Amino acid sequence: MKKQHRIITGIAIIAIVFLIAFSTMSQFMSPYKYVFEVKGKDRYMKEDVYVAGLIEQGTFRQISSNPKTYEFMLTDGKDSMKVVYKGDLPAAFDPAQGCVVYGHFGEDGTFQAVKLLAKCPSKYREKIAERMNE
Repeated sequence: MKKQHRIITGIAIIAIVFLIAFSTMSQFMSPYKYVFEVKGKDRYMKEDVYVAGLIEQGTFRQISSNPKTYEFMLTDGKDSMKVVYKGDLPAAFDPAQGCVVYGHFGEDGTFQAVKLLAKCPSKYREKIAERMNE
């Protein structure tokens, strides 16, 4: 009986370790989400997330100078979300290009970004282009 108990305990421990490793690994495989993956999800009102997308043409504007605050619409080709970012813009930032924002949704449904990254990984640019052609 003791041998069978040890085997069951060993299998349970291995299964738990595997689940923890898989969960951790999947979070780092694709750190960016897209608008369609986060929009309307209550989870992202409490949890910060990186969202990749393109800035919709003509929507980028500065709404305050002290502190510097910007507002724009971020799209993944199908869905869009309003973003408000407070802070300095990266030196390489160009509103005609894509960006990655980091933050969470506010009570009003606006994405409150605390980081804005100007570089666009080719991986997510290709996915956005595919979604636009669907």
